[in-house]
Amino acid sequence: MIKQRIYHAISIYWFGITLLLYIVIGIYVLAISFLQPFSPIILKEENGKWLVESTYFTDWGATQRIAFGDQILQINGEPIETLDHITNKSAVYSANTITIAQENGKIRDIQVRHADLPHQFYMHEIVPSIYFLITLWTAIYLYCFKNNNALLNLLILFLLVMSIAYISAGASSRGNAFAGIIIQSTMILCLVILIHFLKNYFTYQQLKWSFTRNMNILYALPILMLIVGIIGLYSPALDSALSWLTLSLFTVLLFIVLGVLLQGYFRSRVLQLKILLICVVVPFLPFVLLFVLPEILFQKPILSSDISSLFLLFIPFSFIFTQLTERLFGLHYHLSRIRYYGLLSLLTAFVLSVIISFVWRDEFTVEKAIVLFLLSAVAIFILLYIKEKIDFRQRKILFTTHGDSIHGVYSVVQRIGQAVCQDQMLDLLQQEVKQKLAFDTVSINILPIDQKPMKLAEVKKKSSHYSLLLHSNPSKQFILSIGSPTRSIQLKEEEIIWLELITVYCDAFLHNFKRIEELVKEMKDLQASHTESIPWLDKLVWQFVEKEKVILAQELHDTVLQEQLYLARELDVQMNEATVSKIEPIRDQLLDISYQLREYCENLNPPLLDTLGLQAALKKLMQKVKMRSNFMLHETIEELTVTDPAYPLMIYRLVQELLNNALKHSEASVVSLQLLSIPHGFEIHYEDNGIGFEMNELTTTDSMGLKGMFERVRAFNGKMTIDTKEANGLKMTITIIEESGETDESINCR
Repeated sequence: MIKQRIYHAISIYWFGITLLLYIVIGIYVLAISFLQPFSPIILKEENGKWLVESTYFTDWGATQRIAFGDQILQINGEPIETLDHITNKSAVYSANTITIAQENGKIRDIQVRHADLPHQFYMHEIVPSIYFLITLWTAIYLYCFKNNNALLNLLILFLLVMSIAYISAGASSRGNAFAGIIIQSTMILCLVILIHFLKNYFTYQQLKWSFTRNMNILYALPILMLIVGIIGLYSPALDSALSWLTLSLFTVLLFIVLGVLLQGYFRSRVLQLKILLICVVVPFLPFVLLFVLPEILFQKPILSSDISSLFLLFIPFSFIFTQLTERLFGLHYHLSRIRYYGLLSLLTAFVLSVIISFVWRDEFTVEKAIVLFLLSAVAIFILLYIKEKIDFRQRKILFTTHGDSIHGVYSVVQRIGQAVCQDQMLDLLQQEVKQKLAFDTVSINILPIDQKPMKLAEVKKKSSHYSLLLHSNPSKQFILSIGSPTRSIQLKEEEIIWLELITVYCDAFLHNFKRIEELVKEMKDLQASHTESIPWLDKLVWQFVEKEKVILAQELHDTVLQEQLYLARELDVQMNEATVSKIEPIRDQLLDISYQLREYCENLNPPLLDTLGLQAALKKLMQKVKMRSNFMLHETIEELTVTDPAYPLMIYRLVQELLNNALKHSEASVVSLQLLSIPHGFEIHYEDNGIGFEMNELTTTDSMGLKGMFERVRAFNGKMTIDTKEANGLKMTITIIEESGETDESINCR
């Protein structure tokens, strides 16, 4: 517990430091973008003068009447000759005021404002700020509301580092040296962290990891980029080489991540790897394929970095999605909704973008159309989810032609569920359908299975009536028919949905009735064969008894034991020199009783079993036995892999009973106990050199412990072998195969 608290405190400390660093750097680079508008002007030097060669935003340059050959005199009131970061790069990347001298000799001051450059304002300031806040909220949410673990911490760190890389782009494009170093190192670091996460995740999933296991080599890459970036501050000629190196490393690492995920998924078919591939890696691909690779190979990107990096906005939402799917429902359920809503939103956004681009084709560029398409798709996708939530909350007041049909399913199912047999349930169903749909003929026919059986709850119309399958088994099927001889019928959509829902419940009811009949028949057959007990019933009773033991132990611990400890403390207060000889024996006796009661509570409900697991609980039990016993105890406890949550407690009870018998009856000097793991189960081997017993003693009262063990083992479809004779010790083997129910249920004696 202390270690957990220390780990939790350290985790909170490092998360706080990381988050603070993220906020400080994020605010700094965003402030640079807000305070210095992005206004690239390419310069050339002639005779000591810096002249305009071209402007990045052609429309803005024309509006401001900046022409080729105009001389730049000052930037923000400072002579251009004194600004090394501009003259070294032969370009002005950001400025609030630019003083130029035109060819006619006129000197003008140009005020650069965000309002004059709306495109760069949205892409460099608004979108990064939104991304910064979304990432911050996502990181806090994941840390606070999910179980803290190393895997999740790596994902949070990846998310924060990637966000820093994205939002630093605006400040870096303005020539800010610090932002340039940040983006060069964080672009590489975020993918290194992602590879580190995948390595740990593959280990967690017990999958083969085919890439490097030495993460120190990869973490050296962002450190190297940081050092090279610092060196680049003093050598502007390295700028283009650094940019090329950063983009190349980023591409290589991304394709490594892609290859590792694809290889892992095709080997194991683990669905979580597919989710990571779709939600984390795929948003990087447009940035790489449309900007990075064309920039590296041809120095001419298909889309600008501003537009292609918009796809990275999907990553924070994908993080929330992957965490919610683990907490709420199955991944298949969410994937089906993602596909359905995604297809609707993409098709609608595509049609909308094409129509708007065609109507305003003179004003729309390709980049604007892509931005419109992306924003429309995201907005429609979110609206569909919001509509789903609103529809669910308002489902009770969304009335249909015949009233609240869908919500009425609950009351109908409740009434049908009161049936005590199959025939009564089918009669109730006929009455409900006839009353709800108001048709003359409602019948349920039991027919043999034909070559083309109907699908469950599939409503089919045949000429003058509807039919649907209620339930089927290998020999027959129950068909519900609805019709009217006097008029043509036409079921509405909500009525069909109502019938389908009712059918699903009825199929479950009929399956349950069938199962109950089989269980009753099994009990009668076992009773007729004079079998003493029924294994599955023994298991059910045993689990019920164990639950009652837990409740009793908790009640004793919280009431009687606490009262006794309170009385012992009160006696300590009242004791003095005059009364110590009288009160101290009473106090000691009270503490002895409290200790015995605590032991009794622990025997009823082993506290370590739920907290630290079976191995820890058994080790503590054996330590207690060694302190109380006169024999040498040799134990071997292997770690088990079982799926049934009832097995750990059952194993603990078996071991507890074996050791109690050794203490009370064996008179042994050496006891050996082994808990061994076998394929799909486990074995318990017990041996002592005690007095043993004759097998006919199993019918006596003293052997109730062994008989109870036998009943418990048989309840779990196990096998129990005893080898003993009087004065010849005891050997016992208990074997339980978790996935097989066909083991021998008798005691094998030799």
